Amino acid sequence: MKNRFPTVRSGCWALISLAALAIAATATAETRTTRERVVDRLLDSSGLEGVIENRADDVVEGLVRSGTYFPAYQMPVLRRIAQKHFGESVLRAAIEARFDQRLTVAHARAVLDWWKSPTGRKVMALERSARSAGRFASVREANASSSAGTRRQLFEKLQNALRMNEFAADLTFEPPIATFIGAATARGEATPTAIGKFRAERDAERAEAIREIRRTNLAWQSKILAPMSYEELNEYLAFVESPSGQWYRDAVQDSLLGTLVDASRAFGEEFGAYRVREKAAPAKARAHGDR
Repeated sequence: MKNRFPTVRSGCWALISLAALAIAATATAETRTTRERVVDRLLDSSGLEGVIENRADDVVEGLVRSGTYFPAYQMPVLRRIAQKHFGESVLRAAIEARFDQRLTVAHARAVLDWWKSPTGRKVMALERSARSAGRFASVREANASSSAGTRRQLFEKLQNALRMNEFAADLTFEPPIATFIGAATARGEATPTAIGKFRAERDAERAEAIREIRRTNLAWQSKILAPMSYEELNEYLAFVESPSGQWYRDAVQDSLLGTLVDASRAFGEEFGAYRVREKAAPAKARAHGDR
């Protein structure tokens, strides 16, 4: 059965590969140029590209799959507005700006020290290898790789420390809620009751989503981190639970989610306003399509 919910890729899957922080070791001078390089290189290695790549197309496809009817002449407008708000360069610039505000050299150096360690290098190599190999062919294949016993407990602790499953659920549900609010605002229907009802419906789905995401992410960890010893996994967990590891998790996750939520609301409001205008226009004028 196809997994209905996204996984957060490999080890820290959507949020690590911290090797790029090596630049931060020389970032004693807080120049803007240096900070930009640190942020840029860090995000290049973080796994974020897999989340924002082709996001505009994914948004359009998701709306069409949702069952919402869009006349054929509205589709080019839908795609254009989606590209305006979810284009890769647009999202990346917004994420970089948010991350830059949280960049802390002291934490960067602590992270760098860990990644220079033998275990840090091993995790980095395994994560890079997994990213190159791509996803499992199916959830069934992934689940066949799941661990048991003590290693499973360690993987579960890693999931909790990284907020892997909750973050994946956030990425699944928060942007659509923001789109709904934006579209409702354009229609003059963004009442607390309407928004609360829509959010309650999504919240009812969230618990099931997290359970399914947890199973698949656990299988991912079991497969990708299989070469690591029990001692190495404990060392990895200690790093993730450290103040610097938690700083990096929060900085990347908050920057990504905040950017997607803002983009989703702006997209919903702009396309919603377009549909309101189209509905009010004479049928003959609508037949000419985008104006």
